[in-house]
Amino acid sequence: MFQRRDINIIYWGVLISFVLIKSLLRPYILQHNFPEFLKIFVLSYPNFCEAIVGVFVLTMILMRLSKRHFSDQYKLKDHQSYVAATLLAAIYVTTQEMELHYLGGNNIYDPYDLAFSIVGLITAYLLLISKKPSLTREYKGRILRF
Repeated sequence: MFQRRDINIIYWGVLISFVLIKSLLRPYILQHNFPEFLKIFVLSYPNFCEAIVGVFVLTMILMRLSKRHFSDQYKLKDHQSYVAATLLAAIYVTTQEMELHYLGGNNIYDPYDLAFSIVGLITAYLLLISKKPSLTREYKGRILRF
């Protein structure tokens, strides 16, 4: 049985690890003589986090849009929202890494960033299909996040 708390813990854990690694650990590792694999990790880990957060946010948006604005004939099933969100995030991430757009800022192609993004996308999808988040009506009719 899905617990809303599971996805929230994962979401906030990923965001907190993103901030800690990008703001604290990355500058320290880059300024000191650490092995190359650690430098690659701290430089590319934010891409992993962004992929997970992006898929989760897109899933929530698609589920809400489907539930509120699509007719019954066109409503997305939960698993369709997971797939669509992952594909949209994959298109965005790969086109950004391949420098086809600069919507996420000025980007430099790095194969490690692309690899971490792909692993993040796969991880996010696997988390969605294992946790099976869905929108529920609780608390005076308000729709909760996940």
